[in-house]
Amino acid sequence: MTPRPAMFERMGPKFAKAFGNADAVFTVDGVARPAVRVILRVWRETDLAEEQEQAVEGTTHLLAVSASTVPGLASQRDSVA
Repeated sequence: MTPRPAMFERMGPKFAKAFGNADAVFTVDGVARPAVRVILRVWRETDLAEEQEQAVEGTTHLLAVSASTVPGLASQRDSVA
């Protein structure tokens, strides 16, 4: 992964507040936290399945949030809405 450009270093929550496009509620250790601003990206790709010669669409979602905004968050244990 490439490092973040120098102008964005240490921006953390300010970056998400400026460029965020969604609000998310994180549940950490069973406790719902207040909503925070996040950056949500959706990529859609259409490809031709070789075996059936049929178009297949894939969707990828990426959610970015500053770690300092949601202390204690762990990827496989917690949830987001």
